[in-house]
Amino acid sequence: MILYCNGCSNTRGTHWSLKNHDRSLTWPNRLAKKLEATLIDDSKEGCSNFRILKTSVESILKMENKPDLVVIQWTYNERFISPLGINETNPAEPKGFRTHNPYAVSMGANPTPYENFYKNFYNRKSKTQRAFLEEQTYFYIYMMQTFLEQKNLDYVFMTFETKEKTSTRQANRYKNKYINSSKFMHDIDVSIEEILDSFNYKRSGVEKPNGKIDNHYKEDAHEFISECILDFNIVGQKLYSKSQHKLKRANSIIHFYDEDL
Repeated sequence: MILYCNGCSNTRGTHWSLKNHDRSLTWPNRLAKKLEATLIDDSKEGCSNFRILKTSVESILKMENKPDLVVIQWTYNERFISPLGINETNPAEPKGFRTHNPYAVSMGANPTPYENFYKNFYNRKSKTQRAFLEEQTYFYIYMMQTFLEQKNLDYVFMTFETKEKTSTRQANRYKNKYINSSKFMHDIDVSIEEILDSFNYKRSGVEKPNGKIDNHYKEDAHEFISECILDFNIVGQKLYSKSQHKLKRANSIIHFYDEDL
Protein backbone atom coordinates (compact mmCIF):
# COMPACT_ATOMS: atom_id res chain seq x y z
CA MET A 1 0.00 0.00 0.00
CA ILE A 2 1.20 3.52 -0.83
CA LEU A 3 0.16 6.53 1.26
CA TYR A 4 0.69 10.04 -0.13
CA CYS A 5 0.49 13.07 2.17
CA ASN A 6 1.00 16.79 1.70
CA GLY A 7 0.55 19.90 3.84
CA CYS A 8 2.42 22.56 5.78
CA SER A 9 4.28 22.40 9.11
CA ASN A 10 1.14 21.01 10.75
CA THR A 11 1.89 17.88 8.73
CA ARG A 12 5.68 17.98 8.68
CA GLY A 13 6.13 18.92 12.34
CA THR A 14 8.77 21.28 13.75
CA HIS A 15 12.01 21.04 15.72
CA TRP A 16 10.30 22.44 18.78
CA SER A 17 6.99 20.59 18.81
CA LEU A 18 8.33 17.06 18.23
CA LYS A 19 10.96 15.44 20.45
CA ASN A 20 14.31 15.83 18.66
CA HIS A 21 12.27 16.64 15.53
CA ASP A 22 11.62 12.91 15.22
CA ARG A 23 9.49 12.70 12.08
CA SER A 24 8.26 9.25 13.00
CA LEU A 25 6.02 11.13 15.45
CA THR A 26 4.12 13.07 12.75
CA TRP A 27 0.61 12.02 11.74
CA PRO A 28 1.65 10.86 8.21
CA ASN A 29 4.26 8.51 9.65
CA ARG A 30 1.91 7.26 12.35
CA LEU A 31 -0.83 6.68 9.78
CA ALA A 32 1.56 4.85 7.44
CA LYS A 33 2.58 2.56 10.28
CA LYS A 34 -1.05 1.81 11.16
CA LEU A 35 -1.83 1.05 7.50
CA GLU A 36 1.47 -0.80 6.94
CA ALA A 37 1.96 1.53 3.99
CA THR A 38 4.90 3.07 2.18
CA LEU A 39 4.79 6.80 2.88
CA ILE A 40 5.48 9.60 0.40
CA ASP A 41 5.30 12.91 2.27
CA ASP A 42 5.70 16.17 0.33
CA SER A 43 4.75 18.48 3.21
CA LYS A 44 6.80 21.62 3.80
CA GLU A 45 6.88 24.20 6.56
CA GLY A 46 5.31 27.57 5.74
CA CYS A 47 4.05 26.57 2.30
CA SER A 48 0.98 27.88 0.48
CA ASN A 49 -2.07 26.02 -0.81
CA PHE A 50 -0.87 26.60 -4.37
CA ARG A 51 2.36 24.78 -3.54
CA ILE A 52 0.38 21.91 -1.98
CA LEU A 53 -1.76 21.57 -5.12
CA LYS A 54 1.17 21.82 -7.53
CA THR A 55 3.55 19.42 -5.78
CA SER A 56 0.78 16.87 -5.15
CA VAL A 57 -0.26 16.73 -8.80
CA GLU A 58 3.34 16.62 -10.04
CA SER A 59 4.36 13.89 -7.58
CA ILE A 60 1.37 11.65 -8.26
CA LEU A 61 1.79 11.96 -12.03
CA LYS A 62 5.43 10.85 -11.71
CA MET A 63 4.63 7.78 -9.59
CA GLU A 64 5.01 4.42 -11.28
CA ASN A 65 2.58 2.93 -8.76
CA LYS A 66 -0.25 5.28 -7.85
CA PRO A 67 -1.07 5.87 -4.17
CA ASP A 68 -3.83 3.86 -2.56
CA LEU A 69 -4.72 6.80 -0.30
CA VAL A 70 -4.02 10.53 -0.63
CA VAL A 71 -4.36 12.75 2.45
CA ILE A 72 -4.09 16.51 1.93
CA GLN A 73 -3.88 18.99 4.78
CA TRP A 74 -4.79 22.39 3.37
CA THR A 75 -3.03 25.31 5.00
CA TYR A 76 -3.99 28.89 5.85
CA ASN A 77 -5.77 30.98 3.22
CA GLU A 78 -3.57 34.02 3.64
CA ARG A 79 -0.41 32.28 2.47
CA PHE A 80 0.02 33.21 -1.18
CA ILE A 81 2.70 33.26 -3.86
CA SER A 82 4.05 36.19 -5.84
CA PRO A 83 6.22 36.25 -8.98
CA LEU A 84 9.42 37.51 -7.36
CA GLY A 85 12.67 36.42 -8.91
CA ILE A 86 15.10 38.38 -6.74
CA ASN A 87 18.13 37.12 -4.83
CA GLU A 88 17.06 33.90 -3.15
CA THR A 89 14.46 31.45 -4.41
CA ASN A 90 12.96 28.51 -2.62
CA PRO A 91 13.81 25.24 -4.46
CA ALA A 92 10.49 23.76 -3.34
CA GLU A 93 8.49 26.56 -4.98
CA PRO A 94 7.99 27.27 -8.69
CA LYS A 95 11.06 29.04 -10.05
CA GLY A 96 10.85 32.77 -9.50
CA PHE A 97 7.94 32.45 -7.04
CA ARG A 98 7.88 32.99 -3.34
CA THR A 99 5.37 32.02 -0.67
CA HIS A 100 4.30 34.85 1.61
CA ASN A 101 3.23 34.09 5.14
CA PRO A 102 2.30 36.84 7.62
CA TYR A 103 3.46 34.72 10.55
CA ALA A 104 6.84 33.78 9.08
CA VAL A 105 8.28 37.25 8.50
CA SER A 106 10.03 39.47 11.02
CA MET A 107 9.08 42.94 9.77
CA GLY A 108 12.11 44.07 11.74
CA ALA A 109 14.36 47.10 11.33
CA ASN A 110 15.94 45.70 8.15
CA PRO A 111 13.17 43.86 6.30
CA THR A 112 14.05 41.69 3.32
CA PRO A 113 12.63 42.55 -0.13
CA TYR A 114 10.09 39.76 0.39
CA GLU A 115 8.95 41.26 3.68
CA ASN A 116 8.60 44.69 2.09
CA PHE A 117 6.55 43.20 -0.74
CA TYR A 118 4.28 41.39 1.68
CA LYS A 119 3.88 44.41 3.94
CA ASN A 120 2.99 46.70 1.04
CA PHE A 121 0.75 44.21 -0.75
CA TYR A 122 -1.30 42.42 1.87
CA ASN A 123 -3.62 43.93 4.46
CA ARG A 124 -4.92 41.35 6.92
CA LYS A 125 -7.74 43.68 7.91
CA SER A 126 -9.07 43.94 4.36
CA LYS A 127 -12.26 41.87 4.12
CA THR A 128 -12.03 41.99 0.34
CA GLN A 129 -8.56 40.44 0.26
CA ARG A 130 -9.41 37.87 2.89
CA ALA A 131 -12.59 36.85 1.06
CA PHE A 132 -10.66 36.52 -2.20
CA LEU A 133 -7.96 34.36 -0.61
CA GLU A 134 -10.60 32.17 1.01
CA GLU A 135 -12.34 31.58 -2.31
CA GLN A 136 -8.98 30.97 -3.96
CA THR A 137 -8.30 28.20 -1.44
CA TYR A 138 -11.58 26.52 -2.34
CA PHE A 139 -10.63 26.73 -6.00
CA TYR A 140 -7.37 24.89 -5.27
CA ILE A 141 -9.32 22.28 -3.28
CA TYR A 142 -11.71 21.87 -6.22
CA MET A 143 -8.79 21.44 -8.65
CA MET A 144 -7.16 18.81 -6.41
CA GLN A 145 -10.48 17.04 -5.92
CA THR A 146 -11.11 16.94 -9.69
CA PHE A 147 -7.62 15.58 -10.39
CA LEU A 148 -7.89 12.81 -7.78
CA GLU A 149 -11.37 11.76 -8.89
CA GLN A 150 -10.31 11.64 -12.54
CA LYS A 151 -7.45 9.35 -11.50
CA ASN A 152 -9.84 7.23 -9.41
CA LEU A 153 -7.73 7.77 -6.29
CA ASP A 154 -9.10 7.52 -2.78
CA TYR A 155 -8.47 10.69 -0.79
CA VAL A 156 -9.14 12.57 2.44
CA PHE A 157 -8.99 16.33 2.94
CA MET A 158 -8.65 18.42 6.09
CA THR A 159 -7.86 22.05 6.79
CA PHE A 160 -6.10 23.90 9.61
CA GLU A 161 -7.68 27.27 8.77
CA THR A 162 -9.44 28.83 11.77
CA LYS A 163 -12.45 31.09 11.69
CA GLU A 164 -10.51 33.87 13.42
CA LYS A 165 -8.33 34.13 10.31
CA THR A 166 -10.97 33.74 7.62
CA SER A 167 -13.20 36.43 6.21
CA THR A 168 -16.74 35.65 7.31
CA ARG A 169 -16.99 31.95 6.49
CA GLN A 170 -19.36 33.08 3.77
CA ALA A 171 -21.01 30.42 1.68
CA ASN A 172 -19.35 30.62 -1.74
CA ARG A 173 -20.03 28.87 -4.99
CA TYR A 174 -17.12 26.45 -4.70
CA LYS A 175 -17.89 25.25 -1.22
CA ASN A 176 -21.61 24.82 -1.69
CA LYS A 177 -21.79 23.61 -5.26
CA TYR A 178 -18.51 21.99 -6.21
CA ILE A 179 -16.61 20.83 -3.12
CA ASN A 180 -17.27 17.23 -2.11
CA SER A 181 -17.65 17.77 1.63
CA SER A 182 -17.94 14.03 2.25
CA LYS A 183 -14.21 13.79 1.56
CA PHE A 184 -13.40 16.09 4.47
CA MET A 185 -12.87 14.13 7.66
CA HIS A 186 -14.52 16.97 9.55
CA ASP A 187 -17.31 19.44 8.92
CA ILE A 188 -16.05 21.68 6.12
CA ASP A 189 -16.73 24.77 8.25
CA VAL A 190 -14.73 23.47 11.21
CA SER A 191 -10.94 23.28 11.14
CA ILE A 192 -8.70 20.60 12.63
CA GLU A 193 -7.14 23.38 14.69
CA GLU A 194 -10.51 24.08 16.31
CA ILE A 195 -11.08 20.37 16.93
CA LEU A 196 -7.67 19.93 18.56
CA ASP A 197 -8.22 22.99 20.74
CA SER A 198 -11.65 21.72 21.79
CA PHE A 199 -9.98 18.53 23.04
CA ASN A 200 -7.33 20.62 24.84
CA TYR A 201 -4.36 19.31 22.88
CA LYS A 202 -1.32 21.36 23.87
CA ARG A 203 0.93 23.38 21.62
CA SER A 204 4.71 23.51 21.86
CA GLY A 205 5.04 26.96 23.45
CA VAL A 206 8.84 26.80 23.03
CA GLU A 207 10.67 30.03 22.25
CA LYS A 208 12.48 29.80 18.92
CA PRO A 209 15.90 31.39 18.22
CA ASN A 210 14.20 34.41 16.63
CA GLY A 211 12.34 35.08 19.88
CA LYS A 212 8.95 33.95 18.58
CA ILE A 213 6.93 31.15 20.15
CA ASP A 214 6.45 27.87 18.32
CA ASN A 215 2.70 27.33 18.22
CA HIS A 216 2.53 23.85 16.70
CA TYR A 217 0.85 20.90 18.34
CA LYS A 218 2.83 18.22 20.13
CA GLU A 219 3.04 14.58 19.11
CA ASP A 220 -0.11 13.49 20.97
CA ALA A 221 -2.15 15.68 18.59
CA HIS A 222 -0.47 13.95 15.64
CA GLU A 223 -1.55 10.62 17.10
CA PHE A 224 -5.14 11.90 17.37
CA ILE A 225 -5.14 13.06 13.73
CA SER A 226 -3.76 9.73 12.49
CA GLU A 227 -6.49 7.87 14.40
CA CYS A 228 -9.18 10.17 12.97
CA ILE A 229 -8.00 9.58 9.40
CA LEU A 230 -7.80 5.84 9.96
CA ASP A 231 -11.28 5.67 11.47
CA PHE A 232 -12.69 8.02 8.82
CA ASN A 233 -11.65 5.57 6.12
CA ILE A 234 -12.76 2.46 7.98
CA VAL A 235 -16.14 3.69 9.21
CA GLY A 236 -17.90 4.98 6.12
CA GLN A 237 -16.07 8.32 5.87
CA LYS A 238 -17.31 9.67 9.18
CA LEU A 239 -15.09 11.28 11.79
CA TYR A 240 -14.82 8.95 14.76
CA SER A 241 -13.08 9.93 17.98
CA LYS A 242 -12.32 7.66 20.89
CA SER A 243 -12.53 10.76 23.07
CA GLN A 244 -16.09 11.79 22.15
CA HIS A 245 -17.19 11.43 25.75
CA LYS A 246 -15.14 14.56 26.49
CA LEU A 247 -17.24 16.58 24.08
CA LYS A 248 -20.48 18.33 24.97
CA ARG A 249 -21.95 18.25 21.51
CA ALA A 250 -24.70 20.78 22.09
CA ASN A 251 -22.23 23.53 22.94
CA SER A 252 -19.46 22.46 20.62
CA ILE A 253 -18.13 23.99 17.42
CA ILE A 254 -17.72 20.46 16.05
CA HIS A 255 -20.56 19.02 13.99
CA PHE A 256 -20.25 15.34 13.11
CA TYR A 257 -21.84 13.92 10.01
CA ASP A 258 -25.17 12.20 10.69
CA GLU A 259 -25.23 10.44 14.05
CA ASP A 260 -22.26 10.25 16.40
CA LEU A 261 -20.57 6.90 16.07
